[in-house]
Amino acid sequence: LWQELIEDLRSKTADRPIRGVVVKMKFADFTRITRETQADRPDRELFDRLLAAAWDAGNGRSVRLLGCGVRFGEATADPQGWLDLGA
Repeated sequence: LWQELIEDLRSKTADRPIRGVVVKMKFADFTRITRETQADRPDRELFDRLLAAAWDAGNGRSVRLLGCGVRFGEATADPQGWLDLGA
């Protein structure tokens, strides 16, 4: 799952900054748990901690579906955040 995410991100992050990472877990009874945190890049240890937190919150229920991903921030044309007014 981790390797698939990294390969997918290689083609999508060129102009889109990452603002967070997320793990989602769906259980056999169709309840869901999401754990996420702010980050500027995907990090395996961070995902492992989020995964452990989601698993702990599930209280040992059977997992039906597992996902990991990132949240993207707004792309800015100017890295310093200045607005070009065309003056």
